[in-house]
Amino acid sequence: MGIFDKTPIRKLLTDIAAINAGELFISVISDQQTRKDIVKLNTNQMKLEFKNSEGVLLSDIGGGYADQTLADGKKQGRFKVDLYVSGEFHESFEVVNVTSSGFTIKSNPIMDDGTNLFNRWGEEIEGLTFESLDKLSLFLIPRYQSDIRKKLIL
Repeated sequence: MGIFDKTPIRKLLTDIAAINAGELFISVISDQQTRKDIVKLNTNQMKLEFKNSEGVLLSDIGGGYADQTLADGKKQGRFKVDLYVSGEFHESFEVVNVTSSGFTIKSNPIMDDGTNLFNRWGEEIEGLTFESLDKLSLFLIPRYQSDIRKKLIL
């Protein structure tokens, strides 16, 4: 019989040992606000940093936009490739396939005219750069702490 067997410390240690990291990850990532934050990080990479998930400038991948898109962008004060024209593509992003080891970001790359953005810009437009993953970890720490507290009833 251990020194703490009949104390609250034993219960706390037992509860800590029972925490399943995979289940905790799924719980945190499945949260609606977390999913919104992940999508925002992905779309901001394109809209604010002009990069894909590998950190490559979009302008280095597909070159410039079509003449009309460039003209519209100049009117709006945008001169960099960000794959944001109407906002429809960026709004299609979502977090799916959440498992204990990860998640997937998916979007609808098919434009109204039938153009598939993946063909020109690559599937790497979906996903987070290392910098975005660092930012995500900062968002997740308090969410993990909250979920752990709930499990430990602190």
